[in-house]
Amino acid sequence: MQIILLPGLLCDASIWAAQIEALKSYAAVAVADCSRLDSLQEMARAALGLREGSLVVIAHSMGARVALEMVRAAPERISKLALLDTDAHPVGEGEEAKRQILVDLAFERGMSALADRWLPPMVHEARTQDRKLMEPLTNALLRWLGMRDQTQMPPRTLASG
Repeated sequence: MQIILLPGLLCDASIWAAQIEALKSYAAVAVADCSRLDSLQEMARAALGLREGSLVVIAHSMGARVALEMVRAAPERISKLALLDTDAHPVGEGEEAKRQILVDLAFERGMSALADRWLPPMVHEARTQDRKLMEPLTNALLRWLGMRDQTQMPPRTLASG
């Protein structure tokens, strides 16, 4: 069995560490790195290129949009599909403007401010003060953006889905 894991927006392979450990004795596991790609189509092509043949695809958040694009592009290759914690839908009206607000926040107050605003709504309210959970998520977000210093800035606009 071959499994492709797709992290959510601003997440990296570290998010899947426990799952990789649990699955590696049962399957060949790969995590797609979509951090440098600009469209769902490019992300899907890159993920499909990680392995040949039939794939089990497990996707979180924005990764689900990539997974659905994989299904559209190569339905014969996807044997199983799991979409986790997502509202996978086409890019909605006003979505780019909402993302731009977060980018502007990063420019005005830094990447930590972006993390502080963006992450809590994605975590169960009972866990938002759990440093053991939130700190690795924040660090993954900062790594995804290639930030060595939390005051460095991303590009002024985010690519649309």
